[in-house]
Amino acid sequence: MKLVSPDRERAFSLVEVTLAIGITAVALVSLMGMLPKGMQTLQRANDKAVMARIHQQVLGEIQLTPWEDSDGSSQIETFDGQIRYYDDQGIEIPASDSGSLKHVYTARILVPRPNSKLPESVGGGTHGGVRVPGETMLADGALPSDFMRLVIVEITGIASPDFQANPESGFEDPANRKMIFTYQTFAVKMGQEYGTEE
Repeated sequence: MKLVSPDRERAFSLVEVTLAIGITAVALVSLMGMLPKGMQTLQRANDKAVMARIHQQVLGEIQLTPWEDSDGSSQIETFDGQIRYYDDQGIEIPASDSGSLKHVYTARILVPRPNSKLPESVGGGTHGGVRVPGETMLADGALPSDFMRLVIVEITGIASPDFQANPESGFEDPANRKMIFTYQTFAVKMGQEYGTEE
């Protein structure tokens, strides 16, 4: 008959240790499988946040630009068709850095004139201008909608050399449409600048 000391502690058996390692391995493999999906979701959320920041920067710049020069020529028209380049934080970089490691996002700004053709990336068709139902003419003969312009900002993270070589046609390429985020907004002429009388 064996005598076992009452103060001796019992250890884990080999079967118990093997089961614990197996359960831990299954849990770790499951967690590792979810990691790439989580990283993709995080990258997509970051892209959307940076692209929204770029859109707000462009819209703010347009909103702060006087709509006409002193000679009456439109300054807001200068934004139409511009291509701009941004880094991973949404900070604009020079066009000379396009295609470099600094360049992450490309944006195209469109400020269509009334009765102009819209790009296919936003559905094509003709932009009839901004019209407000039931609007009445102002004292100076203008319509309230004359102080509103449609602004379309298309942003993408496409880094292929073909796209970088010719971004204008790259934005129009149907193969790229799913990789282009489009923001449509209205810019409003906020007030009237008055000169001093001499």
